[in-house]
Amino acid sequence: MEISPEEAKSQKGCAVKKYVGVGVGIASLITENLLSHPFVVLRRQCQIQNNSTRYHLLPVTLLPVIVHLHRRQGVTTLWKGLGSVLMVRGMTLAVEDLITKFTPWPNTTLAIITPFYSASLVETVQSDIASEKPGIFDVFKDGVCRLVNWGSSQKGRMLPVWALVVPTVFHGLLKYLFSLVVRGGALPRDLMDQTSSQEIELTATLVGLFSADVAFYPLETILHRLHLQGTRTITDNLDSGYEVTPILTSYE
Repeated sequence: MEISPEEAKSQKGCAVKKYVGVGVGIASLITENLLSHPFVVLRRQCQIQNNSTRYHLLPVTLLPVIVHLHRRQGVTTLWKGLGSVLMVRGMTLAVEDLITKFTPWPNTTLAIITPFYSASLVETVQSDIASEKPGIFDVFKDGVCRLVNWGSSQKGRMLPVWALVVPTVFHGLLKYLFSLVVRGGALPRDLMDQTSSQEIELTATLVGLFSADVAFYPLETILHRLHLQGTRTITDNLDSGYEVTPILTSYE
């Protein structure tokens, strides 16, 4: 059976739209989880250093520190913890998919992932030259250890998981809702072309994620310090980039 020129053109257009959609999805995934990781590492390290004398409110002040870190620890210093971040991301998607099949509460995923998020956070902020290199599956081992000790801390002043679940879920929900609002406001209402719509949707998604990161940075700072309390993590000193400093919890 012969296909008319109109049908052939329509099929070709559908194929192009399909590939464009796949490309947009891959670009979004790479941008969100890979290209942004060095900035995530720097941001988290800045957040947890409570005794720092330099706050790096302007990113340009971090440039000499980054140069010093690269000279002493190599290029991989800003990519530490990438494996655990991707594993936690994959675990989040898998658990969310499983929960939505049996319950109407997909947001409970944040509560389940909390101990593994804590373990991944430690890997992204600890210094490479002063800490043992984490194994591929250490994030699962450490997360399970914190999950097993749900009602009590394992050592010292480390907070139990139940004390971290509520602020973690609260922060995640607020950030998600805020990004949705910004994303919705950035999308035009009268765009008809599907290809252009997908490109604009990707841009709107990135704008929403960036805006949420900026808006909830103070809350995230508090949350990360709570997660690291009592873990005895040693991180790079971002005042100079030459030294390391322990994250110690003190009560006054």
